[in-house]
Amino acid sequence: MEAPTLRDDRESETWMGTAPKHAPLLLLVLDACRFDYLGRGDLAWVEERLDQGFYAEKLKPSFGFCEIAELLTGVETRESGFFCQMAPAKAGETSLPLRLAAGLLAPLEERLGSYGREVCRSLLRRVARRFDRREIYEIPAALLSKFRATEGALDYQAPGAFGRESLFDFARGEGLDWDASAFVAFNHVEGGDRDRARRLCEIAERAGGPPALTLGYFGDLDRIGHAFGPGSEELGAQLRRTNLLVREVGEAFLEKGGSVLFVGDHGMLAVEDSFDVLGALGDLGKGTQVFVDSTLCRFWFENDGVRERVEARIRKTLWPAPGYFLEGELAREMGVPLGRDSGDLAFAAHPGWVFAPDFFNRKRVLGMHGYSPEIPGQKGFCLGLGPAFAQRRVAEIRLVDLPKIAARALGAGPAGAGVDQAWVSPEYPEALVLGGEGG
Repeated sequence: MEAPTLRDDRESETWMGTAPKHAPLLLLVLDACRFDYLGRGDLAWVEERLDQGFYAEKLKPSFGFCEIAELLTGVETRESGFFCQMAPAKAGETSLPLRLAAGLLAPLEERLGSYGREVCRSLLRRVARRFDRREIYEIPAALLSKFRATEGALDYQAPGAFGRESLFDFARGEGLDWDASAFVAFNHVEGGDRDRARRLCEIAERAGGPPALTLGYFGDLDRIGHAFGPGSEELGAQLRRTNLLVREVGEAFLEKGGSVLFVGDHGMLAVEDSFDVLGALGDLGKGTQVFVDSTLCRFWFENDGVRERVEARIRKTLWPAPGYFLEGELAREMGVPLGRDSGDLAFAAHPGWVFAPDFFNRKRVLGMHGYSPEIPGQKGFCLGLGPAFAQRRVAEIRLVDLPKIAARALGAGPAGAGVDQAWVSPEYPEALVLGGEGG
C-alpha cells in the first residue's frame, strides 16, 4: 500500500482537532527533554495536560546529531545524509578569513595559558560566525579548515535549504507567515531560555495575532543535562524553571485560540566513564584525518595505501575499548548514511561512555546523547494542545513524524501540492499518529 502524502483528500478536522485552516501553531523544541522527565512532578503544567491533547509518550530520533534536519524535513539520517555536526571540508568550503585566523592562532593556542587560549577561541568564534556561519566548538585551530559544518551551516528558512522540502518550504508554499526569531539559527541561539520565552510571548501578543507558524527553542535542559546528568538535583531544578516558561508561553498562545506542539527531540543518558581515544591512538600520521565527537570517533584515509597501513593499528588499539566499530550490517541497522561524511571508519562509544577529550566539550560531562535511539533513555516526547489536536495518547512516534503533524495542524490541503513523500513515516500511518476518527 502506498504511503499517504502529507496533504491528502481527507479533511484535517477528521484526523486532527477542530482548528480552522491555518490557525496559529507554536512548535516549541525542549532540547533533550527525556520522555521520563514527565511523571516526576517537575514539569507540572505539562503533566496536568497530557490527556487534553495528542500525547506521544516516547519520541525516537534517528542515530546521529542532526535533529534539526530531522525535525524540519521529516527525513531520517539514512536518507538525508545529515549525520554529525561536522564533516570533512572540501577545497573552498572554509572561508579565507577563517583559514588565515586559524593558521595564525593555532601555534598560539597550543602555547598560551587558559586565558590566552580563551582569547584565541573567542576571536576564532567571531570569525567563524561572521564568515562561515558556523560554530567552532572545541575543534583545535589547526584542524578548523579541515572540517565544515553540516546542518549548522544552512539557513534553515531559505528555500530548499536541506535539498528537500522543509516545514518552512511547506509554509511558504501555503502562503503562510511564520516567525523563527526564537528558534535555532546556524546551530546558534541568541540569549537564554528566559529571553526566548519573552520573545515568544511578544509574538503571541501581537496586535494582529501571532503568525500561522511560530518556532521556538529552549536549550537549558540540554545544557544542564550535559553538565550534571539526567538524574541530578540540578536537572530537577531546571525542569521546574522550564515548566514555568513553558506554562507562560503555552498559555499565551492557547489564550489566543492557537495550538502548541511541545517536542522533546531526544533524551540523555548518565555518563558512567570516559575513554581517551586520541591518547590511546597517538599520532596516526598526516594521511589520516580524525574527528572525535563525544560518542563517535570517525577516521578518513588519504588513499588506500594509508588505510592499509593505519586501519589495522586502529582496530588493534580500540578493540578492547568501550565501544564498537560502526560498519556493515550493524551500520545499516543503525541508519548510518552512506557517504564520506560518515567516515571511512567509525568507532562508537558504548551507552554511558564518552570519548574525552573530544572536539566539542572542554569540561567533563555527566550526561550525553548520541547513542542508539533504541535505548529508552535516548527518547523524548511530544504533546500537542489546542484546537488543532484531538485527544489521543500513543506509545511512540518518531522525530521524523513531527513536520507532518505540524503541517496537518496548520491545515494541509489536498494532495498533489508537491510535498515530498519522504515526509511520511511508514511505520506510523496517520491513523495511529494523529488520532481523531482514524485508527
